[in-house]
Amino acid sequence: VLFHYNGHGVPRPTANGEVWVFNKSYTQYIPLLVYELQVWVGTPSIYVFDCSAAGILLQHFRATDAILLAACGATEVLPMHPSLCADVFTSCLTTPITVALRWFLSQNEKSMGHLEPSGQYTYINHDSMLGKLTDRKTPLGELNWIFTAITDTIAWNLFPPALFQRLFRQDLLVASLFRNFLLAERILKAHGCTPVSIPELPPTSHHPLWRSWDLAAETCLSQLHSPTTTSTTTSTTTLPSSPITFHHSRFFAEQLTAFEVWLEFASPAKPPPPQLPIILQMLLNQALRLRALSLLTAFFELGPYAINLTLNVGIFPYVEKLLQSPAPELRHVLVSIWCKILLLDKSCQVDLVKVHGHAYFLHHLVGTSPLSSSQKIQSLAVLARLCDGYVPAQELLHPHIGAIIPILTDVHPNVRLWGCLVLGKSWELYLNMEVSAASAALVHVAASDPSPSTRAAAVFALGTLCKSQSNGVLLAAQMSGSLVEDASPLVRREGILAYAGVVLRPGNISPLEEEEGDVKFLLHVLTQVHQKDPFIPIRRLVKMILARVPTVALASSSVVPRENSLPTSTNLDTTVGKNSLPARDKADTVVLPPQLQSKLYAWAAAELLTPSGKIPREDDHDPTGFDPLSSEGQLTMQRSRNYASIRATATQLGLGKDNDIGHYGLHLRQSAVFNSKSEMTSLMVFHPSRVTSLGWINQETESILYCGSDDGVVKLYENTSSNMVLAFAAVPDLAPGTRGSGLITTWQQQSGLFFAGGNSTTLRGWQLDQERCTIALPTQTEACVTSLHSDESIGCMAAGFGDGTIRLFDVRSNKAPMVLKEHTSWVVGAHLYQSKYELLSGSVSGELKFWDLRYNKSSVKTFEAHRSPMTALAVHAFAPVYATGSHNQFIKVFRQDGEQLALIRYHEGFLGERIGPVSCLAFHPHRLLLAAGATDSLIAIYSSDK
Repeated sequence: VLFHYNGHGVPRPTANGEVWVFNKSYTQYIPLLVYELQVWVGTPSIYVFDCSAAGILLQHFRATDAILLAACGATEVLPMHPSLCADVFTSCLTTPITVALRWFLSQNEKSMGHLEPSGQYTYINHDSMLGKLTDRKTPLGELNWIFTAITDTIAWNLFPPALFQRLFRQDLLVASLFRNFLLAERILKAHGCTPVSIPELPPTSHHPLWRSWDLAAETCLSQLHSPTTTSTTTSTTTLPSSPITFHHSRFFAEQLTAFEVWLEFASPAKPPPPQLPIILQMLLNQALRLRALSLLTAFFELGPYAINLTLNVGIFPYVEKLLQSPAPELRHVLVSIWCKILLLDKSCQVDLVKVHGHAYFLHHLVGTSPLSSSQKIQSLAVLARLCDGYVPAQELLHPHIGAIIPILTDVHPNVRLWGCLVLGKSWELYLNMEVSAASAALVHVAASDPSPSTRAAAVFALGTLCKSQSNGVLLAAQMSGSLVEDASPLVRREGILAYAGVVLRPGNISPLEEEEGDVKFLLHVLTQVHQKDPFIPIRRLVKMILARVPTVALASSSVVPRENSLPTSTNLDTTVGKNSLPARDKADTVVLPPQLQSKLYAWAAAELLTPSGKIPREDDHDPTGFDPLSSEGQLTMQRSRNYASIRATATQLGLGKDNDIGHYGLHLRQSAVFNSKSEMTSLMVFHPSRVTSLGWINQETESILYCGSDDGVVKLYENTSSNMVLAFAAVPDLAPGTRGSGLITTWQQQSGLFFAGGNSTTLRGWQLDQERCTIALPTQTEACVTSLHSDESIGCMAAGFGDGTIRLFDVRSNKAPMVLKEHTSWVVGAHLYQSKYELLSGSVSGELKFWDLRYNKSSVKTFEAHRSPMTALAVHAFAPVYATGSHNQFIKVFRQDGEQLALIRYHEGFLGERIGPVSCLAFHPHRLLLAAGATDSLIAIYSSDK
C-alpha cells in the first residue's frame, strides 16, 4: 500500500508522532497518530510525507518494516522558490522528467534562454513536441530511459548490495519511487532541504553521473527551437507546426565505450565498472543490444566475481526475455552468458525450466549451422546444469538423448567430455527410463578416448546408469579395465566411485543373500585395486568402500568368478544396446557419503568459470604477444634461453661447422660429488620396490621426474618436489624377481611416448598426454628387456635383451622386429644415432659393436672396451663420444672411432679415493657433462675443460 500525505497549508507534524488531517464533519484540522495510521494501512506499505519538518516522524517508523520517504528534515521548511512548484517533492516522485527538465532550464537560463523567453515551460508541458515517456524513440521517452539508467547506476555504486536489491530490484513501484527520490534529493538540497528516508540512504546529490544527465538534457533541449512566435499585429503565442528533427543521444554508446575501456585496462582488484547497470538498460535497445551482450560476455571472462556482480545488478530478467528473440546473431552471446550464469547460480535452473529454456539450447546445439567447439561446450554445460539434481529438467531432456550421442564423437575432447556429463546428469535421479544406444557409445568412449578427462566423464555417466538400474552390476563388471589398465588416476577414481554405487547397494551387500557372480567379481577387483594401485588416494578411497562391505561378502569375493559368467568386452555393445535395463525403485537406491561421490562435474564446471583475466582477441595466438610477466611469457622466454644455450653448446662441440671433433681433446675433471644416501632414502619412501629406471620428461621446460620400479609401476613427480602427478602400472604383467632387469623405460620427447618393458613379453608405449597405452609390441622372446632407446621421431626403437639379442621395432606398425644376434651375453645398452641408420650396442662381456642398419647381416665394427664386466653404457646425443663403466671401479670415455679419451679410476681432490663399482652412466642432453653413479651411493659429475 502506498500512503501519500501532502501537508501543504496545515500545521507541521508534532514530536509525538502526530500529523494533521481535515475533519470531514467540521472545518478544522485534527491530529492523527502515525501509530494508528500504521494499524490502518498494514504491511507491506510505503509512506510519503510531503510537508515541512517531515523528518520528525522517522523515529516513529524505525521499529517497523515500512518504507518512508520524507520531503525534509525534522527542523527544515519546504522551499518556496518561484521557479519551483509548491509540492516539488511530490512532483519529483510522480513526474520526475518534467520537474528535472524545468529545474535544468532554471539553472541554465543563459544557455537555454531561447526556449523560455516568457518564463513559460511550453515545450516541457506539450507532449506532442517531446513525445511520450513510454516511447524510447521520442525525446521524452529517451530522456526517461537515460534517467532510469543513471539513477539505477548511482544507487548501485553508492548503496550496499543488499539495500540496492531490496529497493531497486524486488518491486517495480518501490524501484520507481526511489529513482525519483534521488532526483528530489538533488533538487531540494540545492534549496536548503535534505529529504530523508527509511531505510537511510547515503547522499547522492553530488554523484558525477548527474552531470551526464545534465548533458543528456542539454543535448535534447538544444535541438528545440523557440516555442513562441510573436506576431507584429497580435500578441498571441503559437506552437510551430513543422515536426522537429531529433537526433538521438549518444549517452548509451559513450557508456559502452567507457565500459570497453574499463575491460581493457582495469583489473578485478579495482572497483567494479560503474557502467554495469547502464549496460543492462542497453539490452532493451535493439541497435545496441548485440554490442552490450558481447561486452558482458567479455566481462564474464573475469570469472565468478564479474558474473556475481552482474547478477546482483539484475541481469536475469533481461536475458530470460531475450531467449524468446528469434535473432540468430544473439544466440552465440546468449549461450555464453547463460552458461556462466547457470554454472555460478544453480537456482536459476528452476526459472529456466519453467519457460522451457532447454529447447533454446538444444536447438542451438543440433541446428544446421556449424558451431565452434566453445559454443558446443557452453550449450552442453547449460543442459548439464539444468539436469543437475533437478528431476523436471531430466524428464524434459530424456526424449532428446539421441541428439547427444553424435556429440560423443566430436573432434574436440572437451565437447565429448561435456556430452558425457550431460548424459550422466540426465540419468542421475530420473529412474523411469530405458537404456538406449547412449550406453554403448559411452563404453566405447571410456575404453578408447584419447582424453583422460573425457574417459573419466564417460565412466561417470556409466556409473550413474549403473546406480539407477536394478541390474547395473552387469554393466559395472565391464568397466574393470578403467580401474586396472588406465594410466589416469582420474579415470580409475571415477570407476571406483561407480563400483561403490553398485556394491554398496543394500541388495548387493546383504550377507543373508547368496552373492551373485558379478558382485563377487566387483569386490574382487576392488580388493586387487586396494592392494596394487600405486596412487595412494585411490587406495584410501577403496579402503572406505571395503569398510562398508560386510566381512562375509568380502570373504566370498576371494574366489574370482569364472570368465564365462560375465559378458566379454567384444559383445558388450550388443549386450547393452539391445537389452533394456529395468529401472530401480527409489527405495532400493543408496545414498553415498560425500567422500564417495564424484567431483568430476564440479571440477569441469569450475574449469569453465576459471577467469581468463582478459578480453579474447584475434592476436592471442601470437606467442610474441605474451606479457613477459605472465606465466606464458615466462615459459616462452625460458625456452628461448634454453635454445640459445643449446646452440652455444653445439658451437662448443664443433657441430656448428661439421661433426669432426678430432681437434677437441676431452679432458674430464670432477665437478661435484654428492653423497645422496639420505636423499635417496627419503625418495624411496614413495617406492617400496626396487627403483630400476629414472629420468626426466620435458627436460628443457617444466620438467617432470619419473621413477620406475621392478613391480612395473611408474610414478611422475612435479619438477624436483615430492608432489606426485601421475602413477600407473606401465607393465602390469611384469614378472617379479630381484635377479631380473626390473622395469626398463625410455622417453621420446617429440612424440610424447613413454616406452616400458622388462620381464614381460610385451613392450608398451604410453601416450602420457592421453594417459593411456597406445602401443603394444610383442617381444617374441621369453628373455627380459635390459635396455631401451628410440630416436626423437616416432619410428624405430632398439631394445636389448638378456639373451644377447637386439630387436629393432617399428612402433608405427605391428611388423615383426629386426633381430641382431651377435652378442652372447646381457645387453647393457643399445643407442640409436640421429642418422637412424647407426646403432651402438654393448654387452656385459665388455664387447662394443657398431651396426649399420642398412646392412643388418652383421656388425660393421667390434672391439673390446674392457675385459672386466661392463655394467653401464652412455652415448652423448650430439657429441661423438660415449662412456662405459665397469664393476671393477673405472670409467672409460671413447671417441666415436673407438679411440680412448679418458680413464677415470679415482675421485679428484686431496684424498683421491677410488670410485665405486659403476652402476649407471648418463650424459647431459646438450652440454659436455657426464654423470656417474656407483654402488657406494656416490654420484660424480664430470665436465670438459673445452
